[in-house]
Amino acid sequence: MANIAKKISFIIFSAVIVIFITGNSFADNDMIHKAAESTKNGVGHTENAMQDVSGAVQNTSNTIRDMSNNVVTKTKEQTKDFTNGVGEVATDMRDGAYNATRTATNAATSAFSNGTVWSWIIVVAVVMGIAFLIWYLVKRNRDE
Repeated sequence: MANIAKKISFIIFSAVIVIFITGNSFADNDMIHKAAESTKNGVGHTENAMQDVSGAVQNTSNTIRDMSNNVVTKTKEQTKDFTNGVGEVATDMRDGAYNATRTATNAATSAFSNGTVWSWIIVVAVVMGIAFLIWYLVKRNRDE
């Protein structure tokens, strides 16, 4: 009887294994298809993301190129304007068309309108003040 029980146990065990293998193989076919679709979708999303990044880099590159072209163009225009302005001034000066407006006034001069005179007046006042202080201190020390 032990042999029959072993045989029955072996048959049941083998049947269960065959059922599980068959069930897994059907599931694997469906799972392989789903995994392939998921991988395909993932690759597609990655490709879209890379295209978006590539587009952003290209837009940034184009913006920088346009900005540098604008700087070069503006610099050339300003250099041309400056050169034209210098040329006009040189032509005007050569042709004698240079006119300068005098900004100083022609006020009547007097003895006290000169800066040097005022400097000497201040120096004399300071010397006289020092002399008065010395005289005052000497007189005070003599009286005490």
